[in-house]
Amino acid sequence: MRHTLLKALLKSKSDANEEVEVLIEKYLKEIKKSGKEQTEQLVGEIIVYVLQQAPKLSKEVLLQMVEQKIEQLGYTLPTQSLESIYTKSAEVAAASVGAAFSFDKVDAEVMSSMYRALTWMKDDGTADTQHKLKKVIAEAMEGEVNIEQLGEVLREQLGDVVEGTSSYFQAVSEHVIRQSQSLARVEQFVKAGVEEVKVVAVIDSRTSAICRSMHGRIIPLRHVVQQANAILSAQSVEEKKAASRWQSQPLFGKLPPEVGLPPYHFRCRTVVVAYFRQKAEIDGKNVNGSLLPGETYKDKKVLFSHIDPFGYERVVTEKSLDHGGNPHNLRHKEIIAGINSMEQLGLHDDEPPKTVGYSRDKNLFFSFLDEEVVTVFHPTNKNYFKENAEAGTIESRSVKKGENDEKSDTEARQTGTA
Repeated sequence: MRHTLLKALLKSKSDANEEVEVLIEKYLKEIKKSGKEQTEQLVGEIIVYVLQQAPKLSKEVLLQMVEQKIEQLGYTLPTQSLESIYTKSAEVAAASVGAAFSFDKVDAEVMSSMYRALTWMKDDGTADTQHKLKKVIAEAMEGEVNIEQLGEVLREQLGDVVEGTSSYFQAVSEHVIRQSQSLARVEQFVKAGVEEVKVVAVIDSRTSAICRSMHGRIIPLRHVVQQANAILSAQSVEEKKAASRWQSQPLFGKLPPEVGLPPYHFRCRTVVVAYFRQKAEIDGKNVNGSLLPGETYKDKKVLFSHIDPFGYERVVTEKSLDHGGNPHNLRHKEIIAGINSMEQLGLHDDEPPKTVGYSRDKNLFFSFLDEEVVTVFHPTNKNYFKENAEAGTIESRSVKKGENDEKSDTEARQTGTA
């Protein structure tokens, strides 16, 4: 017992120094290995039993006996690392807003929610694997094959079931962990008095359409708090899914109650961070982004940042007007007016991936890489936006022609929030 306790203490100190992603990766490998080993053991025992009993029993009786053995399938999911993952995630979120993390009742509720989700996942996954095993074995035994052939058929077909089961547990476990990270962040932001969060996706060739469309979006904290409460109060897997529905299509319009907190899909890498808007006056126009003129964004000087009518932060840098060495003579107030009156957003199939926007009122076309305005100009082709927006184009009904020229307070016109 003494050696076991000492080993646990040393491991806890080591884990405390590891990054959250390292802890998550270790846990996912552990749970995949655990699920695979348990399924492989059962499958191996079943194959041996079938080969031993096939000469003695009728197919009907043998299948009934095998199905009874399959019913015994169960999984013991490793959970010892989950508290470390949650605590580390909460510590990182608290530090991002200058606060210290202290585990309280809400954190305990999030942990309980995580354990419930894993239990539901285990039950659902076990039932699915049982069904697949029964189906494969029944189909193999229905064929007119000898004992040696039957064993080979089972080995080949059941191997896919084993791999699929382990991958399922790894994927759903990651989803539960990522969701708990989001819940941890929300709780720390509530404690710190944060009012808005910003969606930050990893933008690369693997980024999904939904995450690309959500990247840079500013969401009131009250929206994600309501969603978090629905997730935490879920009493079944159906209620939990209803509170946080997976998405596949891009979303630029008003957020439904069940969308806001990542993850948005399996293997989602998107997070929310605390957002603090600041006001400034540029060329006679008010802007309200998080970056002030003169600050830097990706080693480039910021001219201004501003939130558009869809609820996205747009960062205009010194390179935004360069347009590949052919600068456009646009004044800052023209760009701000174009952002204010932006009516359409869409995804652009490009490398690196970009989004595009259009203000029909000002006839201005925008190209965005992450939050940055890559370029902005007056297109000569009236179908230019349609030709460059590959997916997810919508029209904002809240923006009326000329409305934004007269208003300086953009906070009242955010259509992309609940």
